[in-house]
Amino acid sequence: MGNRFTSIRALFCLACAAALLPGMGSAPVAHAQQGSGVELACSIEDTVSVTGEVEHLTLTVRIKNTTPRTFTDARLVLLPPPSVMLDDGEHGSKEIEPDPLPPWQPGTPLPEITWELRYGAWTEFCRDTEICVQVLGTALDSTGMPISFDCCATFVVRGVDRAQPPLIVTMTGSTPSCDSIVLDAGPGYARYHWSTGDTTQHLVVRQSGRYWVETWTAPCYLGISEPHDLEVYPLPAAPVITRTHNTLTIPDEYASYQWLRNGVPMPGETGPQLTVPGPGFYRVVVTNMFGCENSSGEFDVTVLGIPAAAASAFDVDLFPLPARDAAVVRLQGAMAHAAQLTLHDGLGRIVLSLRLEAGENPSARLDVAALPAGMYVLRIRGASVNARRLLPVQ
Repeated sequence: MGNRFTSIRALFCLACAAALLPGMGSAPVAHAQQGSGVELACSIEDTVSVTGEVEHLTLTVRIKNTTPRTFTDARLVLLPPPSVMLDDGEHGSKEIEPDPLPPWQPGTPLPEITWELRYGAWTEFCRDTEICVQVLGTALDSTGMPISFDCCATFVVRGVDRAQPPLIVTMTGSTPSCDSIVLDAGPGYARYHWSTGDTTQHLVVRQSGRYWVETWTAPCYLGISEPHDLEVYPLPAAPVITRTHNTLTIPDEYASYQWLRNGVPMPGETGPQLTVPGPGFYRVVVTNMFGCENSSGEFDVTVLGIPAAAASAFDVDLFPLPARDAAVVRLQGAMAHAAQLTLHDGLGRIVLSLRLEAGENPSARLDVAALPAGMYVLRIRGASVNARRLLPVQ
């Protein structure tokens, strides 16, 4: 049958011995237990090649009594699998010895028993397959108690893998690559096995290394791809933007930076900080030492921060700090003209506005009960005053 070569190697199997169970009513059957005294060994010791013709096997059975009891009326039955026939071509179980075997005296073995078998199954196994020929035995001990014992003579059918032409693996991405490369072994195979142990059609590669795949289109038909040496580099961590007044900042740990406003790159803005020129959606694209890119999320700037106020001629008192329901602002001195009070949130939005009338030590009450907890900026502007104070609200 062409180049098929399958070898059968004999293995030795030892099962063994019988333990007597106490009788209750009808006599029970005691199955062989290792070390109990009855030793039964069976083996197929031939080494043959399966080339399409019937292969002959020799089964050898050995029995030894290591107990002080005598066993009589022993019988052996052969239970071959469907792939194994008796030498005369018969299938199924058969007594190896039609007549009872001679008595087993204590400490003595019985003569070896051999039986000629045939192996006649020509299935092409893809992997080594072990086949068992089972032997069952029964006997009576000197008290009339029945026992049973068994063993399994095994042989191995060597499998054959039929190779296909080299398998073509397609790749999504290029090498070197950032983050990942997807390898595709193609559809239509019964089984896949990648060098990583994965068993799917596609393999997502996230580390540099050598990769290949084996596929099976049918039993015993094997395809192996050429190895692929891939370089995969990690992406940089996505930067997180923070804002301090009108300055956006990310960690200074990347190889390069590019800020974008409303999706458009900003010329010259290639550092870890950006002073925003106006409202808009800002993000930054960064690269690492491998040239791999990642991007921050968009940062929405709706209102610019409040510029620093010039020094004021008045001392400004603001209490209590932090404020809960209300706060009082008081200027120390005589103010000739009225001033405007505005309270701003962290984005610069005005959340409260009121007029501070002129006079000696003018003051005003700020109602903050409806405001969310956080830090606010109080701005005081007038002809003779320009001041700013922080107001924490709880």
